[in-house]
Amino acid sequence: MQKTLDGLKGWLREDKRWVGLVLFAAALAVRLAFLASLSGTLYWDLLTNDSHTYYAQAGAIANGTFEVSEGFFMTPLYPFFLAAFRVLGLEPLLWARLVQMVLGALTVVFVYRLVFESTGKRWAGVIGGGLLAVLGPAMFHETMLLVTGLAAFLMTGAALRLVRFNKDRRLRDLVWAGVFLGLGSLAWTTMLAALPALVVWLVVILKKDGWRRVLGRVGILLGFVFLPILPVTVYNAAQSGEFILTTANLGINLDIGNRAGANGLYNPPSPFTTERMFDGTGRIFLTRVTGHYVTLAEANRYWLRQALRHIGDHPGEFALNLLHKTWYFIHGYEWPQLESYGHLTEVVPWLGMPWPTLAVVMPLALLGLGLGWRWRRELAPVYLIAVFYAGAVILFFITGRYRYPVVPLACAFAGIAVWRLVEFVREKRWRDLGLSAAVLAVLAVGTNLPDENIEKLSDRGAAYYNVASRLMYAERNEEALPYFGEAAAEFYEPPPSLYLDWGVVLHRVGRLEEAVEKYLRAAELGEASPKLPMNLATAYKGLGRLAEAEGAYLWAMRVSPDWRDAYMGAAESAAALGRPLDGAGYMDQGLDRLGFDPVLLTLRGDLKLDGGDLYGAREDYEAVIADQPGFAPALLGLGRTLLRLGDAAGARECFEELLALAPENPAEAGALRPLKMQAAELLRGM
Repeated sequence: MQKTLDGLKGWLREDKRWVGLVLFAAALAVRLAFLASLSGTLYWDLLTNDSHTYYAQAGAIANGTFEVSEGFFMTPLYPFFLAAFRVLGLEPLLWARLVQMVLGALTVVFVYRLVFESTGKRWAGVIGGGLLAVLGPAMFHETMLLVTGLAAFLMTGAALRLVRFNKDRRLRDLVWAGVFLGLGSLAWTTMLAALPALVVWLVVILKKDGWRRVLGRVGILLGFVFLPILPVTVYNAAQSGEFILTTANLGINLDIGNRAGANGLYNPPSPFTTERMFDGTGRIFLTRVTGHYVTLAEANRYWLRQALRHIGDHPGEFALNLLHKTWYFIHGYEWPQLESYGHLTEVVPWLGMPWPTLAVVMPLALLGLGLGWRWRRELAPVYLIAVFYAGAVILFFITGRYRYPVVPLACAFAGIAVWRLVEFVREKRWRDLGLSAAVLAVLAVGTNLPDENIEKLSDRGAAYYNVASRLMYAERNEEALPYFGEAAAEFYEPPPSLYLDWGVVLHRVGRLEEAVEKYLRAAELGEASPKLPMNLATAYKGLGRLAEAEGAYLWAMRVSPDWRDAYMGAAESAAALGRPLDGAGYMDQGLDRLGFDPVLLTLRGDLKLDGGDLYGAREDYEAVIADQPGFAPALLGLGRTLLRLGDAAGARECFEELLALAPENPAEAGALRPLKMQAAELLRGM
């Protein structure tokens, strides 16, 4: 035992490894305190859209039912990371967050070692690692059920291993760097942006060793980068029949960040809001406008062409947009998308403490890029990874979670900057200190200037709306309603979608009059979603205001002419108002637009029957039965029609055929039961 203790003490004293352990313990303690503070809030299990998707995919992986029919669109890495906990019988809401916090604390140590091993300045590493240890956005991102913290760990680990290879030329460091980069690219594909530059760097530093060694080392790096990627690429090819390296989202993301009206942030075009859902891939929208099914890979190519065409037609706008996004990337504001750091600081006491943020880190990091240039050979891989990853993100659009993987490297450069300023003071280099302080002041102002989008995104109303939306998607309707009210009261510019979603929740809980009020307000503000007229129509229908319901259904037919329910709703409203043949006319429009449809054709027959057009009704029913023998609603309608035409034998035959139907599916059998009861009643009356 004493020998073991002596060995441990020696290991800790060697190269002062205890410093890294202290940083790790401090970072983990801070994160665990935040986790405990978060656990008592609704944010513990209230998952955003992406988090909910990853959580559901993890469950499917764990029970063996996972399949992505046309290849991956979202990150392949994170669902499998979460699934590992499900397989072990551990709840990811707790255990994935705990592991992410451990990895976050290790990232702190990586930053410390990276700076120390490249510059020889231990205190610079301590400052950089310490800054990351207590950074508010780091705690925030590492607690979300998203891949962000994992991506930061992998990218920082790759940078550290390449710094070590640069120093000692050990193959194991190159192998680990490749593995880290490969896994990291399955988190964010943009991590591959630095790979060509890293290959050139390897050639430059190894060229004196001969081309055989150069090619061997380059091959090792590339091999271990693509080793974890290969199974994903093969799976994508098997599912889609096309080459998709990791994810099929290059085109849509490039279009979002560079289309007409792009503001540098995540701002997808409104047509992606389809009849019933938001379609992040854009392919449902393309399927509707092209008239044929569009695959994920086809949609990716379409949006890529759209983006490149717009860039080619407007090069000046593209250049200005890049500059705008570059400023957003280095800005101290934590750009929200689905998750809001600013809002969480208000509702989670621990995060609301005065922790440092990127408002502090970014100006120091930019200064550190300059002051660290004296170690450019030692820090070369860090520069390359940070700059090329930043460039890749800037090419698309800016959000806090896409930027975060580079933040640990920014903390490393910030630590270098602070320590260099300390050295200037100790060495009485007042001129260098004054110049550096002036540059830092300019950077601090420039990276924290106000902006219209910051005012909008940091708005309390936007944060409340985000919470309300998440509760709505989780079907926690009563909890969502107060947040909609708070959002409307606080919003900088209330978006029309706020009132649409508010109306949806009121609709769900049966408060139809209030739902109608919110829907109409959404319409006044210009809400373009096809859901709006349909929701308004069903609310009017529920209130018995049938004429207004018919008008709203007609609006829905104009806005979304491929939505079958709009034609059916308009027809049923007209029939309820005593105008069945007008309803049949709406069915004519639907059939002209959608083509043969047994449901629409049968409903048209019902309306003609109610309106006295018996021969027209018979024609419709017979057309349905000719295409789909045994279609129960058409059999019942045809029997009723023949009975009124005096063909009792034909009517009996229809009713008896309906009664003889015996589907094996319990749901189908249940749906058939009321139709059979009507047929039996009519038979008894004959």
